[in-house]
Amino acid sequence: MRIKLPKIRLRIVGLENLQKNTIIVLSFAAFFLFNLVAQNLPFSLDFSKGKFFSLSPSTKKVLKDVDDVLKIKFYVSSNLPRRLEPVKSTVWSFLKEYEKANPNIEVVLLYPDKDPKVQEEVRSAGLPELQFSQLGREKFEVAKGYFGIVVYYLDKKEVIPQVVNFENLEYELTTAIYRLVNKELPKLAVLGYENPFGNQESPVSTFDRFFSKSFQLNYVKPEDLKEDFALALVFDNGEKRYSTPEAEAINRFLKQGKKAIFFIDGVWVRDDLSYAPADHNLFNLLESRGLKLQRNLVLSASSEVVSFGNQLVAYLFPYPFWIKTDVFNLSSGYFSNVSLLTFPWASEIKLENKNGYKTSWLVKTTKKSWEQKDPFQLIPDNITVPEKGFREFVIGAKAQKGKEEVVVISSRRFVLGRFLRRNDNLSFVSNLALSLSSGGLLSGISLKKPSVYLVPEVSFQVKEAVKYGSILGLPLLYLSFGIIRVLKRR
Repeated sequence: MRIKLPKIRLRIVGLENLQKNTIIVLSFAAFFLFNLVAQNLPFSLDFSKGKFFSLSPSTKKVLKDVDDVLKIKFYVSSNLPRRLEPVKSTVWSFLKEYEKANPNIEVVLLYPDKDPKVQEEVRSAGLPELQFSQLGREKFEVAKGYFGIVVYYLDKKEVIPQVVNFENLEYELTTAIYRLVNKELPKLAVLGYENPFGNQESPVSTFDRFFSKSFQLNYVKPEDLKEDFALALVFDNGEKRYSTPEAEAINRFLKQGKKAIFFIDGVWVRDDLSYAPADHNLFNLLESRGLKLQRNLVLSASSEVVSFGNQLVAYLFPYPFWIKTDVFNLSSGYFSNVSLLTFPWASEIKLENKNGYKTSWLVKTTKKSWEQKDPFQLIPDNITVPEKGFREFVIGAKAQKGKEEVVVISSRRFVLGRFLRRNDNLSFVSNLALSLSSGGLLSGISLKKPSVYLVPEVSFQVKEAVKYGSILGLPLLYLSFGIIRVLKRR
């Protein structure tokens, strides 16, 4: 007779709980370890809109040349308005990408208002103090602080006064690093004017003063153009005609794969508002590259206010021939920190891809613009606005073939004297010159469009309502739920 014995199962009390706890602890440890390792990896995955946290290939090429310690110091005041907190964290995350790209780059976050030494460092660097406004108790409060970057390399530095515009951040920072790392300033040839040294009345004296800080400016004749010039700036001075041999010399220079920016008119307008057909002899050179400069003048409802009169009486008029525009081709980095440009007495540029050149527009007028053809009515009182015929006009354009690049600004006064300081003309031409003289390196940095939400300003009453609603809301919710349960049981 067989007797079946019951199966005995041994169970160690607490062993299952121990296994579960071990798995949880190991999972958390693996998660934190993965994050720790991932932060120091030289690559990252960017799922942000517009790939904001991804450095462009051009930036990576510039950073490769950093062969000594380069410090990027992000100075931020601790009393920033709350709406700028998302901006601060986003900028900091973006700057860390520069640190990952090259071990010689160090990124530091500093608070000047917390450390007197840092405060002194900021002042000696020349970083300006900014004003921030926010809504306090039923009134606007203004606070002063810092929100800028200083880049240090060897004994040199570059200052970015404020870092609020995300679209320009990569271009500004990479350009600053490019200027610091470059051992020699780019060599530029200037045609059409003589060296203004010591002559404050020269039309290019203001231009020379600004540009000589970032470039080696050489005032030469067309026949003196050499291969070592990174860029030529060709000016139409409104009087001089480039001879056929001179035009051919400029053409030969470009054919070597060189770059040039032309500041030329379609119509010569004199300061006394008389005019003459433009006779600079550069029309054919540009037309062969698909940039056909018209012999008209463009007017726009978006225009500068100009003073007319004499020493005794002056009148202010919106002058349609002095065009203001913000219609830019943002596919390039030329428009970093550029929001508005002024074109005095500009002409239209018609584009055509021909002879192997690819053309593209850079600047257009606003849609409410029109044209005048000879005879021109330049006096403000004689200008009439047509009832129809409004459209956009191309007034800044580019042609490219291989390494050769030609940019045309259809206004010879665009960077002369008072016009250089108007709106963002200086920033635009500086961006152009830096991009072209770098062999197109900096032009590969396009403007970014990150999706960063700035916390909006709200009234004091709304803030208080949210505050006490958060404090009392949850207890009241639980109390209401308890009362309903008790009433249902009864």
